[in-house]
This record gives sequence, C-alpha cells and structure tokens, in this order.
Amino acid sequence: MIKKSIATALTLLAFATTCLSDDHKNDKEDWKDKEFPGFTEVEEFLEEHLPVYAEWLNEAKEENWLEYHEGVEKAGKLFMEYQEMAEHNKGKATLFLQLHKVEGRIDRLTHEWHEAEGAEKDETKNELRESIGELFDIEQDLNAAKIDMLRQEIEDHEAEIAEEKEKREDIVNAELKDRLREKKDE
Repeated sequence: MIKKSIATALTLLAFATTCLSDDHKNDKEDWKDKEFPGFTEVEEFLEEHLPVYAEWLNEAKEENWLEYHEGVEKAGKLFMEYQEMAEHNKGKATLFLQLHKVEGRIDRLTHEWHEAEGAEKDETKNELRESIGELFDIEQDLNAAKIDMLRQEIEDHEAEIAEEKEKREDIVNAELKDRLREKKDE
C-alpha cells in the first residue's frame, strides 16, 4: 500500500506541476537546456518545502531503488519548475508549494483513514475534510492569479495595438519601402 501511495503521490505531484505551469511549459524541449538537479539537491528541496514527499521518497529509497530514482526524477522536475516559477512570480510559486504541501497531507490522511478505526477514523476524516477545503481555496487563489496574469497580458496587448495604431503611417511607409526595395533587388 505504501509503495502504491508513493508512486501515486509522486505521479500526482508531476501532473499537478504540469497543470499549474501552463505559462512555463513543462515540455521535454524546455528541460533539455537546463541542468537537472542531483539527488541531494532534490532531497533537500523536498525536506525543506514538501516534507511529506521527502518522507515517501525516503521510504522508496529503502524499499525500491527504481521507484526512488523515478521519484527523484519527478521531484527534480518539480524543483526546476518551482525555481523558474519563483523567478517570474514569487506569489504563484508560494501558492504552488502550498498546493503541493496540502496535496501531500491529503494523501497521508487518506492513507491514515484507511488504516484507522473508530474515533481515530472520524478525527482523520475531519482533518481530511479541512485539508480538502484548504486545497480548494488554494486552487481558487491560483485561478485568480492566472486571471490577473491574463488581464495584464490583455492590457499589454491593447497598449501595443494602440501604439501601433498611432504609428500606422510610419509602419505602412516602412513596409512599402521594404517591398519596393525587394522588387528592385530581384
């Protein structure tokens, strides 16, 4: 059960990273030019920012080297994504980490709920409900941040269009000159 939880958690971590990072695409092309972090660097990042995942990774390290290696690779991509996001938008990067912390807590509580009995099961269910609500709130904050970013992009495009309209004659004359020169050069 733990092995399946580790694999599931790290797969969800990678999936959530991809979903959150639409403005910094997670394609293979984007990763090929970047130096991939080492095992130690990834483990330190998880210990500091996502201790639940660090715990799962340590369990995988003891139980299954291949699973550990795959987990480090997925966590390494998360680490790189976080670093890039932090360079561009610290607020979004903070929400990104909060989201992953809560998802890790939800995964742990879900596992604990399945193992618990009686009053402990009810208490775990209540904690799980609170964590799911917190996850919902963080996702709403991320969506609001995305909307703000899109609004800013729209404003930037509108300003660019307005500037081009003001320079219409200059742009038309420059294009005309280039086209006439091309015909002459042929």
